[in-house]
Amino acid sequence: MSQRVATATPTCDHAQPAAHRAVLHQAVGVLMDWYDISPETAQDLVRTWATHCGASACQVAEGLVHGICLGKPTTCQDTLLRQLEQLLRHLPALNP
Repeated sequence: MSQRVATATPTCDHAQPAAHRAVLHQAVGVLMDWYDISPETAQDLVRTWATHCGASACQVAEGLVHGICLGKPTTCQDTLLRQLEQLLRHLPALNP
């Protein structure tokens, strides 16, 4: 994972840098699995979506992993989750 994503200044509730890296790695893995993309492309998506949504990369990752994939309550705002759902719908599925 790029240093920029792993050390992005988050505004989420993770108290430790290791927690930030873990959720970012999980989000990259999800995108790689679902869309058959490279780690670099997945990292770029997380960063791009963070900018688009006005959130940190960590918030985007947490929303994707916990809110969308696992359906668990998160600290993410509902508007961020809805934005992520829309962004995911616009990615072409490579593994039908």
